[in-house]
Amino acid sequence: MDAIVQYDQLHLGFQISAFSLGITILLFTLIQKRTEKIQNKHFLFISLILMVCSLSDIVTALSDPRRFAEPAALAVSEASRTVYFIMHNVLSIVFYYYVQSVCNFYSSKRKIHNAISTAFAVLLEIPVLINPFAHLLFYYDDNMIYRRGVLMAPVMIIKFIYFGASIMILMRSWSALTSKRRAALGYFFLVIMAGITVQFFFINIKIEILAETIGLLGMMVAVEDEDEWIDYDLECYNRMAFRIDLLGFRVYSDNVLILGLHITNSENIIRIIGTGSADRVFTPVSKFLHTVVNNDHVYSISRGTFAVVISDASEEDVQEMISKIRIRFGIPFDVGGRKMLFNAVVSYAYMPERISNVSEACYMLDNPPHDTGKFIYKDEDLDYLLRRRALEKAVTVGLAKGSFEVHYQPTYDINGRIHGAEALVRMHDDELGDVFPDEFIPLAEELGIIGEIDDFVLATVCRFLNMSRPFGLKLDCINVNLSVIQCMETGFVDHINSIVEDSGIDKSLINFEITESVAASDYKLLGKVISDLRSYGYRFSMDDYGTGYSNMNAVIALDLDVIKIDKSILWAAEESELGYIILENNVRMIRQTKRKILVEGVETASQLELCRKLNVDYLQGYYFSRPIPEMIFTQKLGQA
Repeated sequence: MDAIVQYDQLHLGFQISAFSLGITILLFTLIQKRTEKIQNKHFLFISLILMVCSLSDIVTALSDPRRFAEPAALAVSEASRTVYFIMHNVLSIVFYYYVQSVCNFYSSKRKIHNAISTAFAVLLEIPVLINPFAHLLFYYDDNMIYRRGVLMAPVMIIKFIYFGASIMILMRSWSALTSKRRAALGYFFLVIMAGITVQFFFINIKIEILAETIGLLGMMVAVEDEDEWIDYDLECYNRMAFRIDLLGFRVYSDNVLILGLHITNSENIIRIIGTGSADRVFTPVSKFLHTVVNNDHVYSISRGTFAVVISDASEEDVQEMISKIRIRFGIPFDVGGRKMLFNAVVSYAYMPERISNVSEACYMLDNPPHDTGKFIYKDEDLDYLLRRRALEKAVTVGLAKGSFEVHYQPTYDINGRIHGAEALVRMHDDELGDVFPDEFIPLAEELGIIGEIDDFVLATVCRFLNMSRPFGLKLDCINVNLSVIQCMETGFVDHINSIVEDSGIDKSLINFEITESVAASDYKLLGKVISDLRSYGYRFSMDDYGTGYSNMNAVIALDLDVIKIDKSILWAAEESELGYIILENNVRMIRQTKRKILVEGVETASQLELCRKLNVDYLQGYYFSRPIPEMIFTQKLGQA
């Protein structure tokens, strides 16, 4: 008897702890207003179920010790245990649905599957409901000792089947889940398994509900906490949530609608309203979209661009949505007390029918079709996505296939002698033909392989310089473009040195070019990189001077050898007196900083004479030569 009382006291402590945690989870979830998504609703239902189960267990723990002397206490114990089993059986199916929603498993094609699962779960309740009469699940023997009935083991097996099905969904969705969600779901399963195992083999240690509630607490912290996925200014989900949810849909759904809404006059509206309210300018648009679809289907992709993602949407549903959008955007929105008319276009496609992956979906949303006067873009309007898909494949395998080549555009001194050259990467694919750098370089950056291409260019230049020495081909230096992505990498200086030192060339033959926009991004970091590399003998130039916002600030802040004045400054100088004054003043200021000056874009004899008049140091442009392959450049050097 004393042992039973001790177990009941221990049992009571477990359940009070579980109930307290359950209240904390419920209140925190409601306070944070995390109730929009289906998974949020399932999570709330699970927390309520566990609270009811722990409360019923508390009643059992309080009434059980008195069941020997008070018949009413025995009736209360039986009733509370019955409530526990009813709710705990429901927990199995709700948790199964919760895992489905977290993994974006659910779709209309699985309604029959889930209906069968629910019906099977209902059958689990039959032994519980008839237990007071048939004692199939549990009973108290003649000595008032709690015993399990003949159906307890089968019921437990069915619960394990649901549990196993949840694990299978999790495993299938593993690649589509964030590491945070993987860890949380794994933790939840382990804790629950531990609690179920202990309670199954040690009948008097009622730890199962506490274990499940602790696991649920972990889920609340790691899965239900969506702060990093929400755009609070626009009151909708953000780009990160879009990518993660789309990954999940891609695993299970055969037909996912991705609809993009693009505000085409967004920049003008922001200028009118003011940049201080830029993020909230489009809140009325977000609120409107929430009236068209459920809140959890709306995402803010970028300023002025929204996305709607729906699994298994019919074409009729899409046209109804677009009709509502068209009508609403014909009426001004109220933005901070001002009536503003937003111009918009809609583009939509289905995954995987036209869009094969998340990258393509983001590309469609980030690059809406050019304005052609149309409101809706679909089907053949989105053929540029097919180009993107082919280009992505070509860029990915380009280095292995030899699709990339380095061309050289010579640079000359003011007397017309070849001074050096700028190394420029070019791409030729067997299927796509020649691909312009403006197209493949941004894609390579997005795919994370721009570093490999940059390394290829530098290694090719080093090889060329090394091979040129025996032939007496003299160059002051070769200019190699340096990307901001390279500069940000840990160990960048050592990496550059390893490539150049392998070729055995003089490091002063390499002149790294930095664009003005890159320089303006972080003077401190870039200044440290330049300082470290210059200590080894490398040279540095600033490219595209005059096109950004930093201008003289970059020249002063960074230790540079040459400033390359952008071609637009030269061309403007030829067209007007004001343009000439700007070029002349730029040359004079740069000269006063004791940097060399190279003018880009020299295409005519008159432009050449203008540069000579200003006595700049170096020239580059089509007047002298376009970018040319290595062999032709070598021949040109031999003739110099």
